[in-house]
Amino acid sequence: MIFDYLFPRFTCLVCKTEMNGPQNPYLCDECAATLPVNTTPVTYKDAKAAQYFNRGFAAFEYGQPIVNLILKLKYSAEGDTALAVAPFMAAAYLHHNKSVPNDAVLVPVPLSKKRERQREYNQALLLAKELSPILGLAVADKALIRTKATEAQKHMTVAQRAANLKNAFAIARVEDVLGKYIILVDDVFTSGATANECARVLREAGAHSVDVLTIAAVC
Repeated sequence: MIFDYLFPRFTCLVCKTEMNGPQNPYLCDECAATLPVNTTPVTYKDAKAAQYFNRGFAAFEYGQPIVNLILKLKYSAEGDTALAVAPFMAAAYLHHNKSVPNDAVLVPVPLSKKRERQREYNQALLLAKELSPILGLAVADKALIRTKATEAQKHMTVAQRAANLKNAFAIARVEDVLGKYIILVDDVFTSGATANECARVLREAGAHSVDVLTIAAVC
């Protein structure tokens, strides 16, 4: 209907309330105001081990309603979730950085081939693609690959996570990272083990530096 085109209706991803022409077409003002915004940089939680990424940034603390949005993104291919949270992620990065380096590229954390076949998408890549026009950066989605499937890490210690992820990633396109400023994109920063192992591989391949950017961090 032409009326629906001229006056579109939107539904909040959190409370499912119907909205007309909201500031954010994915979140109503009430839900946006309750989001657990994070303004503190995140660090690797194993103080005894080397941290290979330079800095870590997360838009939110890992709490509701962000948890449900992340689950939708990870398991339901909810592309609207990536659209909704990408501006908050970009704002989190720019809160700590006056500008974006000219030689920066976005690198999504890769999934194993088996898991990506099961889901038919990589949520980190969805996020990177939405961040790309906001930050004005290219996405180097072929630079980093996952070379082995790893065990579920939910009940592992930080040290066990690091051991589980050892040699789980490799560089497929050195030219995409050599001398570059990398912004590594993922959905959740838990212990930092995944980000740290990715950063180690990227740094060894000649990346100038590696920052991490996620939707949320477990505080």
